[in-house]
Amino acid sequence: MKIITNQEFLAKPSGILFAKYRPQNFGSLCIKGDTFGGNDFTYCEAVFGFDCTDDLDHFEVLDQAEKNGTSVPMAFQQYQRDSMCDANQLYAVFERDDLVEFVAGLQDLLPAHN
Repeated sequence: MKIITNQEFLAKPSGILFAKYRPQNFGSLCIKGDTFGGNDFTYCEAVFGFDCTDDLDHFEVLDQAEKNGTSVPMAFQQYQRDSMCDANQLYAVFERDDLVEFVAGLQDLLPAHN
């Protein structure tokens, strides 16, 4: 993992795993989308995204999951925009070896989820 500046981050291609970083504090895991307009980019939080048609549907899906134990189909490709991001923001960008270890750790969890 490397800690990089906002300018370095915006120059990175889409498809990298990152977290916003403040000294000694990491944000959520995210996947970087496209950079555009010089200081805007899109990203997808790597956790807790799911398919829904609108805000009302969003609340209904979660309500049914709470009340009835209904499964919520996760969606890991829901991108949103970070408009005019903070020029002083730092980012923890994960490298290939980090991803290999992360994926291996996730695969180790599969037997427990049969």
